[in-house]
Amino acid sequence: MTYINMSPQFMNAINRLIYEASKNPVEVGVLMRWNENDQFMWTLWSEAFHPGIVTQYSAHTATRQIGGHTEEILIRNWQGYVHEAGFTPRIVDIILTKLPCLTRSAPFTLGTHQLPSGCTFKLKEFIENIATAVLDWRIAYFRGPNPGPAMDIESGGAMAVLSGVPKLSIYHFMDHHSFVGGSTPDGLMIA
Repeated sequence: MTYINMSPQFMNAINRLIYEASKNPVEVGVLMRWNENDQFMWTLWSEAFHPGIVTQYSAHTATRQIGGHTEEILIRNWQGYVHEAGFTPRIVDIILTKLPCLTRSAPFTLGTHQLPSGCTFKLKEFIENIATAVLDWRIAYFRGPNPGPAMDIESGGAMAVLSGVPKLSIYHFMDHHSFVGGSTPDGLMIA
């Protein structure tokens, strides 16, 4: 198991993610960093999906598809990030404001790959069969207040699925306050 290197710049970016997430708790945010290099960080947010609509999102000619859960946006636009960075990463750190859904997002096709329902299963498929050049995935998420038994079951299912992915280490922050307050050296707990 590997650990997420919490550089000061990465910690500041996580704090900004937490701050923005606190303004609208319905939105899900992702902070992604490649090869432990703070020059290659992106922040993504969930948004309404509009099939077929794209926008130019960088100085390059890459376009970004609009909408969906934040994990879906990351997956759909992966090649744009590769193009923008000029390389394929070996290490990917992902900080999520919430654990990925188990079944709520619809399936979609990416090239020749059919991705299943649920962002948990999409991430599993993406890590194992699409972004295979990445050798080490590290995902940390914030555990929010207990929303009820149905969400506990979904969260447990998501954890069980993601824990079975060989190239993936998964962590959780106990809550936003323990991260900001620094109750542990890195704020992470192994999930």
